[in-house]
Amino acid sequence: ASLAWGKQGHREAGFQPVAPRQLHEHPFEKHMRLRIAACLATVAAATRPPVVVSGATGRVGSAVVRSLVSRRGSAEGVYVLARDAEKAQAMHEGVQCLCAAHDDAEALAEAFGSVPSGFRLFVACSNSPQQAALEGGLCRAAHSAGCAYAVKLSTARQVLEMKQGGPYVAHLEVEALLAELGLPHAVLRPNLFMDEVTMGGFLGVAGPLREADECSHPFALSPISMIDVRDVADCAAVLLDGAQTGRGTGGEWFDLTGPDAIALGGELADCISELRPRPVSITACDADAFVAQRGLPPAALASLSGFLGVLGSHCADVTDAVRQITGRPARSLRDFVRDRSTVFLPSSFERLLGAPAPSFAAAARVATASTADDLEDLAADEVLIRVMVAGVNGGADTFSVTRAAAEATDIKLGAEGVGVVVAAGAEADYAAGDRVAFIGGGYSEYTRVKARLCNAVDEGGDAAEQTAARVSGLTAAVALGHTAPVTSGDVVVVTACCGATGSFAVQLAKAAGASVVGTVGSAAKVDAAKQLGVDRVLNYRHESLADVLAAEYPGGVDVAYEGVGGALLGAVCANLKPEGRVLIVGSISQYPHNDETPHHGVEGVGDIMDDVFRPGRTVELPNGGRLIGNVWGDAFSTGVLPAFRDRLYADLAAGEIRALVDGTRFCGVSEAPAAVAHMLAGRNTGKTVLHVSEH
Repeated sequence: ASLAWGKQGHREAGFQPVAPRQLHEHPFEKHMRLRIAACLATVAAATRPPVVVSGATGRVGSAVVRSLVSRRGSAEGVYVLARDAEKAQAMHEGVQCLCAAHDDAEALAEAFGSVPSGFRLFVACSNSPQQAALEGGLCRAAHSAGCAYAVKLSTARQVLEMKQGGPYVAHLEVEALLAELGLPHAVLRPNLFMDEVTMGGFLGVAGPLREADECSHPFALSPISMIDVRDVADCAAVLLDGAQTGRGTGGEWFDLTGPDAIALGGELADCISELRPRPVSITACDADAFVAQRGLPPAALASLSGFLGVLGSHCADVTDAVRQITGRPARSLRDFVRDRSTVFLPSSFERLLGAPAPSFAAAARVATASTADDLEDLAADEVLIRVMVAGVNGGADTFSVTRAAAEATDIKLGAEGVGVVVAAGAEADYAAGDRVAFIGGGYSEYTRVKARLCNAVDEGGDAAEQTAARVSGLTAAVALGHTAPVTSGDVVVVTACCGATGSFAVQLAKAAGASVVGTVGSAAKVDAAKQLGVDRVLNYRHESLADVLAAEYPGGVDVAYEGVGGALLGAVCANLKPEGRVLIVGSISQYPHNDETPHHGVEGVGDIMDDVFRPGRTVELPNGGRLIGNVWGDAFSTGVLPAFRDRLYADLAAGEIRALVDGTRFCGVSEAPAAVAHMLAGRNTGKTVLHVSEH
């Protein structure tokens, strides 16, 4: 039993036990390991005292039941006392239910009589004028039935001391009664619950923020060391399990707070903003006016006014009681918000949808979507992401609509992006608050994607640079590191070397020891190319790539990273070494926005897009060189892709490689067509991105 609790105690203190070694484990060893674990759990459960939880259908009581069951590994020895047995049974499946009203002494005696002597009691009931009488009757009946120990849920110490607002009188009377009865006990005096001012009730901000990005609250500027209900419940469970922990000997009082004093207009607004496309604002307002707007009767208004006054001006003290009792720190506000992330999302959001059309601009339209619908449709292996930055891909974006099936409707647009997970399916290995790079549906304030199409990225990194790496950077990394590996001394040609993927290709080729020839289409990009490390920069509008290669690199080209097509492709092929390789990453000269399509003039090669790139074909050239239409090669089938991706992001975070991001800023899903046009016109230097969120 001691060993079993020791493991549990370490978990609560934040230590993760090392999993048993599974590799090469003999079946008999596994059988014995599982038998021993089961025996330890049984012994631990048997040595824990029976516990009766009153108020088990309420917010704190139900959390206490869950905490006890979790700690014990089963519902053995846990009883719930409720007036509505059916409701309690539905909430706590497998837990033994005692049916009795707190004001029915006979029913209480019968209920407690069915529990083994020496039981422990959690004392709580809803706030009401009868609270003192109800809890008092409960305590007397339990004491008469042989209760050995009680944990009383009270209210914040400051409220009790100042005797203003709320049911402070009832709490003081019941605390005094426990002492009078001589019943060993502990009193939990929690500060304001986090969920009171966030999710529900008349103090909650989540409701107003569902329909707007701002609201007012009397605690906007008032620091309060509010606490997570789960921490209160865990403290109660540890004390009620006192036979295992050595705690809970009686006569103890605990002021329970969160780890920090929090102002709603500061820390809470920041935490909620992480989950939303636009920052939220919580501004201060008068407490009396705030309460009056809720339509409460005058007596309730007077009581609440004093209660709010104490909370707003005297409840900033922080204690370490949660750690003292449970062995771990209290949960932070950020933990609380992330664990309940869906509550804080707006009711609707904008996304860009498309239909078959001759151009991206003609196809795209902004649509309003229901957040609840996306949450309802979220599959077990999916995540819902708040999109921060989306990548702009002129070719992929254009072809997603120009080559769409005639009957296609509501095409989700945008190839990739970086964002924050706000909801995750049961099988997804992500949690709310995780920043990820992802594939699919980037032109949307929220997007639902398969978890396998995501990868975690550094929360402190530049989201635009991380977006550039996801497709544009990874394409270059796999193409030049796996499909056509570059080695020291190679001559590598990179067309559009200041483009989204070309800028990565230059750096990767240089890192491998190659000499790089890079083409640009304007004088403004020459300096950018040199800063990337290009050895020979060529403006193809003023110089011939074929002539430069023939004159300055007579030995030929080893590898070309080619995404323009036309004359540039022809020049590369004409100067390719035997066994040289041309990696086709696109052919922008053939995209629909061009007035005419120049021919490449390569013997034996047809249309680059239709005959090589889209089918992913490899074409043998007359001199023995190859045109490679599938630059990913076998990276997917061999499983090497994740290693390249992880290395790329590690190098990006370490500054070993940089993402060149275009300086023209496009914001909001409505500006996606303009961003695509900007890229197709060749006005970008580096990756064009769309800032979907305002932060």
